[in-house]
Amino acid sequence: EILNSATEHTGQSTFGVKQTCAYSAAYGSLLKMLFDTMIRRKNEPNVLGATLSTLDTLVSKSPTDCNETTLKFFDGVFNHLQATLKNMNSNVLDLVRNELQLMICVIQQRWMAACLQGSGNARCDTLVKTLLAILTNPKLGISEDAVVALGSIATRVNTHFIKYMDPVHQLIQSGFSGSSDVTLCIVDLVSDV
Repeated sequence: EILNSATEHTGQSTFGVKQTCAYSAAYGSLLKMLFDTMIRRKNEPNVLGATLSTLDTLVSKSPTDCNETTLKFFDGVFNHLQATLKNMNSNVLDLVRNELQLMICVIQQRWMAACLQGSGNARCDTLVKTLLAILTNPKLGISEDAVVALGSIATRVNTHFIKYMDPVHQLIQSGFSGSSDVTLCIVDLVSDV
């Protein structure tokens, strides 16, 4: 928070977002160290909670000159998520949940819409396919975080999301018969779509 308030004002973007901050030069290193800590110490709830919270704050308050670094971080988390899903073991659900929470934080950034839109955008296609695979995997069950991530993508890509509607519609139908928490997430997904 102190670093974030030590802003070097180099102008404002059209949305009033900071262009750069005192920590911009070290931003990528901070993200990597925190993510590595999250992976190494995933069985320590206090450390994990603090790490996720700090990553969320860094991403949500990052200045515009960190967008490219944030996008690389997002791709790294997504690659790690895919590797985690391939190595199904007893700890996979918690790790998938943590990685999805980080991805949701990045997806919800306003500038991320441009990175996900476009008819030929492989990042969005791969991301949606992976989320749908998580949501339809009987070993994982419906992950609330994956539903939230899918809804966040829908709000960012607008009409580009139409091509995913058939599998999403099937997911929505099956989700209403789940637990109350899952049903609430599905209702939110319907609203986002």
